[in-house]
Amino acid sequence: MDRQTFRVKDASLSKSTALGNGNAAIVNSASVDLQAITSLGARLTPAEVLLEAPALTGTQAPNGSAITYVVQMDSTTSFASPTEVARVTQATAVTTGATALSFRAGIPSDADRYMRVQATNNATVGDATASEFEFSIVI
Repeated sequence: MDRQTFRVKDASLSKSTALGNGNAAIVNSASVDLQAITSLGARLTPAEVLLEAPALTGTQAPNGSAITYVVQMDSTTSFASPTEVARVTQATAVTTGATALSFRAGIPSDADRYMRVQATNNATVGDATASEFEFSIVI
């Protein structure tokens, strides 16, 4: 069976977030509200999370550094007990920084109502606040 391609982006389902400054910085995107699930307990429209992270310079992401992006879901906007949906790491290439990243992950049919992306710098990432990652729900 061919893989379904998701292409439609809605501005209300897209969030841009500045990356962190320095080692071990953690930033969270704003959450996207997937709305209520059906009475059947499932989301009937299949969709994906699209994460797009920019290329980073050698100053922003020196050799050995990495940023880990975790797609999370929770039943409340506080994300007190988030569940991990997917994880991807953007790593550096020697001293040239990190290449741009585009990552897709399926949204479970029984996903919690709210989704977000958390970006965590490892100990050697520099100031990347001039760059933003974008996370979108595509259908």
